[in-house]
Amino acid sequence: MAHSEVLYDPLLPAFHANPYPFYRRLREEDPVHESPFGMWILTRYDDALMILRDPRFVREGMADRLEARLGMVPEPNRTRDMLFRDPPDHTRLRALVSRAFTPRVVEAMRPHIQQIVDALLDRVHDAHTMDLIEDLAYPLPVTVICEMLGVPTTDRAVFKEWSTAIARSLDAAILPADSEAIPRGRDARVALGEYFSALIAARRKNPQDDLLSGLIAAEAEGNKLT
Repeated sequence: MAHSEVLYDPLLPAFHANPYPFYRRLREEDPVHESPFGMWILTRYDDALMILRDPRFVREGMADRLEARLGMVPEPNRTRDMLFRDPPDHTRLRALVSRAFTPRVVEAMRPHIQQIVDALLDRVHDAHTMDLIEDLAYPLPVTVICEMLGVPTTDRAVFKEWSTAIARSLDAAILPADSEAIPRGRDARVALGEYFSALIAARRKNPQDDLLSGLIAAEAEGNKLT
């Protein structure tokens, strides 16, 4: 199959400035695009949904490729998180985790989440201007996730730094090999893993009213989360 003439190069400054025209052209002219980066880019919803639901397309091996690109050495006997697992393991893990995300639990959070939104908007009220991403769309989920997991308020700034570094490193497959995002992401993953190992140990000894304690206690058919 010949490569498409549609240009998909996420390293271009123009792409970083505004990627949506590139995506629009892909969707209209080459919705199943063979990229020179060694991957396929799907831009139509139905195609993406089919890939996610079709058991012929698996996640196995994705984590290994990402870690190799990040320069991480695989640990012996290490278990993969559920994002990189296929059924039936993914199904079992999802069933356990979903016990902490019941509609009742989520609905009970609504008033407090509204308070967080109101507080974020109050911060920019007098300025009469705001950056929608920086002032609302980013801090809102970070704050909610930290509260759900029981991350102390004093640790949320460094939690934000780690999560930002990890998110940027997810583009490792298309970043230059010398990109600073790669070692920063690797260090952040290690630091975040160590942080949660300590927090989980603390919650095992002294459970709290938070999601982390709920996940520790989650049990179905004799299975537990490690």
